[in-house]
Amino acid sequence: MGKVRREIIVTRQLSNVGDFVRRFPSAQFSVTECSTFATSSVINAIELSRVFDALGDFDAIVFPSQTAAINTIAFMDEMKVDIDRLRGTKVYAIGSVTKQTLVGRGFEVTAMEKSSGEAILEMLRKEGPEVSKIFVPTVDNSAQRWTSRLASSGCEVVSPLVPRTLPEQKSTLHACELLMTGKADCVAFTSPSSVLAVQKVFGVAEFANLVKAVKIASISPLVTEALAAARLKVDIQPAKATLADLAQSIINFYN
Repeated sequence: MGKVRREIIVTRQLSNVGDFVRRFPSAQFSVTECSTFATSSVINAIELSRVFDALGDFDAIVFPSQTAAINTIAFMDEMKVDIDRLRGTKVYAIGSVTKQTLVGRGFEVTAMEKSSGEAILEMLRKEGPEVSKIFVPTVDNSAQRWTSRLASSGCEVVSPLVPRTLPEQKSTLHACELLMTGKADCVAFTSPSSVLAVQKVFGVAEFANLVKAVKIASISPLVTEALAAARLKVDIQPAKATLADLAQSIINFYN
């Protein structure tokens, strides 16, 4: 029977951790980079992923602009979220350009020409009086004036920002998913600031809970001090504070 393939997460701030990643035999280890310098984007993307997981709970989706439609579809494509999840819910678009963008991707769309809360509410009520939970993906705060009107009418409106997801954010989201699903074996910290950044993504208490069954690797005594301050026990620390030595220490730990 072969060895278990270990899931390793390596945190990084701005430094390149390519040398660390290349040290691991691919047959035994899978290494995912967790970029921690864009925590607000990562937090937002995690929340977006949760919204898309619950699309079946929404009665309607309103796309306020072409950019919102493009970014939403791009996010779903990049995160491998099945785009058919959008098809099970009534789709509305503000403006003909937004409608054509969605029709081009095979959606049945009802167009709205006016972006006032009253007009949108009237259309939603006309199409389906039972509409009570609405998803409005946006790229800025321009839709806030009418989403507030919908909310005041008694509708539950979920209106997250949907930026374009960069590849490094995608990798970080995968790292977060590994932690949240209990599939990570080890998290390697490469700087004191990365300790604080990862805690910011999850929250101190939640992160401590997520890593209870995960081995913690530290590149140096300074990082170990930061982990100790966060009440996290270090299992692996190399004698020399280099990425190569950190990687070898983890490999030795599991072999």
